[in-house]
This record gives sequence, structure tokens and C-alpha cells, in this order.
Amino acid sequence: MAKDKFFKKRRKPSREQQLDSSTRLFMKLTIALMGAAAVASFVTTFSGVKLITEWLAGSSEEIQLIALLVAFVAAGISFASNMIAISLLRLYVSGKATAIGLLVLIYLFAITAVSSTYTSFISMTQASARGLYLMELSADYARYSSQLRQRLVALENAEVVVAAEAKDACEKFRTEEATGLISGSRGRGPVSSKLQSLCSRKTSMAGELETTIASARPLIEEIRMLARELDVLIFDTSKTLSERELAFIRKARTLEGLLEDMRSADRMRSIRTSYEAIGAAVEELESLKAKVSAGQAIALSEIIGSERASSRIIIRMIDQIEAQELPVAVRAELIPAPRIVLRYASDHLPQLALAISLDAFGPVSALLFYAAGLRRPRRKTSKKRRKD
Repeated sequence: MAKDKFFKKRRKPSREQQLDSSTRLFMKLTIALMGAAAVASFVTTFSGVKLITEWLAGSSEEIQLIALLVAFVAAGISFASNMIAISLLRLYVSGKATAIGLLVLIYLFAITAVSSTYTSFISMTQASARGLYLMELSADYARYSSQLRQRLVALENAEVVVAAEAKDACEKFRTEEATGLISGSRGRGPVSSKLQSLCSRKTSMAGELETTIASARPLIEEIRMLARELDVLIFDTSKTLSERELAFIRKARTLEGLLEDMRSADRMRSIRTSYEAIGAAVEELESLKAKVSAGQAIALSEIIGSERASSRIIIRMIDQIEAQELPVAVRAELIPAPRIVLRYASDHLPQLALAISLDAFGPVSALLFYAAGLRRPRRKTSKKRRKD
């Protein structure tokens, strides 16, 4: 009998018994993890609130106290409120009470996300976001330097062409004035006057190009040097990030001033005006063809054709210069931590997930234990009474 009792097959535990056993086991394991998550959330929230409040005010005991109180409220009271709300859900009998409890729970989740999760995210990412912002500005300034260099090359190419054209126009004027090769009479006349106008306009244009190049070249070189210094400054880890930011702002202000000087020294409007005056002088030469002999008209036609071909070359170069627009600097500034972390949030998705998990671990674990405590309603079966 005893032997049969010993070898009797043990009854397999039910699913509910297995669930209860697992719930008790995991609750013990989760309590420590929930405590660690709460402490981590408190620390990161405290750090995030300090970063927000110290941005312009600087560090002080009052700010430390405020950050401490906010961290306690965010990581403590919100956490406890979530636990209370989840625990009470199972006790509600009516659907209306359950709906109110769920609404309160959603509200608590939202408040925790804004007060604790967001500040934790700021604490974990603001240094990286500030570095990314400086790198973005540095890339902009390097691009400005490249654009200005290309514009300078276009100006230098145009200056070579226009200087040669001015020299040629002045030579034609002097030849006409000295020999009367076109009009047939030496000295000043309608043809020599128009040729002199072309000479003076092209000489003026060449001079304006030369002046623009002379004033732009040192400015561009200084801008290129500052852009290189900004690149190096960002990664100078011998300085703190705040020191690098302030040094960056100072250099950026200098660079922005140089860009303004570039815009002030630019004479492209005067150069285009001189070009339009050249076109008017060519048209005046065209009107003289009817007043001279056939041979002289042919000579004028050759000059007019040459000047129009020259004008097409010059206007194409002017368009190429103006296509390289003078950059307008993006002003470097210190951005508050709440704004800058949102600006680069997509670059910090792992940190965002970690900040959410620190605050959501406790409530989500409690919801799992709450779900484990639910039981399926037992069906009532009616048994037929046997008649004696």
C-alpha cells in the first residue's frame, strides 16, 4: 500500500498555479530592477532640470534645490501614483470606474513623460546635441568659404578678359583719333567719341573688378582660416564643451563680420551698370553707320560685331559671378537644452528609448503583474438531478 502511494503519479499544477508561482518569482526579481530604474530616472531627471535652469542663471544652491525637488516629484510621486492607479484597477467593479482609472493612468503616463522622461533625455543627449550643432555651423562656414573662393576665381577670370577688352577698345580709340582710320578724318569726331566711351566704360569695369578682387582676396583668406580654426576647435577636448562653445561663438562673430564686409566691398551692381553703358555705346555706333560712307560703314560694322561678341562674353562672365551668391551667414547662438535636444532627437534614438524605459519599466511591470492577477470567470454548469 505504501509502495503504491509512493509511486502514485503526481498531479500536474494548473495554469493558474503556474502563473501564481511565476508571478511571485518575477515580482521578487523585478523589485530590485524597479528600484534601480527609479534611482537612474531620479539622477538623470535631476541632471536634466539643472541643465535647463542653469543655462543662463548659472549654478546656485537655489537651482540645486529646485532641481532636487522636481526630480523627487517626477521620479517619486509619479512612479508611486502609477503603482497606486494600477493596483486599484483590479478592485473596480463597474466599467465607469475602470474607465476613470484608465484615464488617470494615461494622464500620469503623460505627466511622467514630460516631467521625467523628457528631462532624462535632455540629461543624456544635450552634450552630444550641442556638439552636433557646432559641427553643423562649422560645415556651413566651410561651405561659405568654398563659395567665396569660387566667386573669387570667377572674378579673376572676368578681370583678365575685361582688362584685355578695355586695352583693345582704348587702342581703337587712339588709332581713330590719331589717323581717322574709320571716319576718314583725324581728331575728335562722332566715331572717336563713341570709341572713347567704350574705352572708358571697359576701363572702368576692369578697375571695379580689380578693386573688388583686391578687397575680397584678404577677406576670403581670413574667412578660410577662421573656418579651419572652427573645425579644429570643436574637437579640442582639452577644453570643456562650454569653453569650446564660447570660443566658437567669438570666432563665428568675427567670421560673420567678415562676410558683411564682403557684401559691402562687392561692386557687381556697378560692374553690371558699366556693362549696360557699353551696350548703349555700341548701339550709338550702330546709328552712325547711316552718316558715313559705305567703306566706313563696313569698318563700323566690324567694330560693332566685335563689341557685341565681346559683350556676350562679358555678360556670361558677369552671370557666372552673380551665380556664386555672396553667402548670408547663419548666426551662431547658444540654444537652450530643451530646444537643441529636440532639434537632434533623430540622432539620439537609443538614448530616447533608454529614457522612456527608465520611467516606463515600473508601470509596465506593474501592468504585467496586474494582468497576471486577472482570472477567467468560471462557468456555472447545471447538473440534472437523477430521479430516484
